[in-house]
Amino acid sequence: TAEETGDFQPPLPTVRFRDRWLDPNYVDAHEMENGEAQVEMEEDMARRGSAEAQRHLGFRRLLGQGMEANPEHALREFQAAAAEGDPYAMFNMGYMYLRGLGAQRNFQ
Repeated sequence: TAEETGDFQPPLPTVRFRDRWLDPNYVDAHEMENGEAQVEMEEDMARRGSAEAQRHLGFRRLLGQGMEANPEHALREFQAAAAEGDPYAMFNMGYMYLRGLGAQRNFQ
C-alpha cells in the first residue's frame, strides 16, 4: 500500500475561489504583472522614494509594459533610482545614454 511504501502525496490545501471573488483587493497573477493595479502600486511606491519601484517604472516606460512607451520618462525614472544608489538603474541609465534612448547619445 502507499502507506507502507511511503509513496503518496498529501492533498494540496483547498483553494477558496469564492473568497477570492468576494475580496475586492484580490488581483490574479496575470493582472499583477502588467495590470493597472501593479502599475498603480509601483507609481505609489516610486512617489514614496522606492528606488526599486522607480527602476521598475523606468523599465515599463522604456518597453511600454503596462503603459505607453516613453524613453524620456524612462530615463528620468532611472535617474531618480540611480540617485538613490540603485546599481541596476545606473546600468540602465548608462545603456540608454550609450544607445541614445531618451537622451542624446553620450559615450562619457
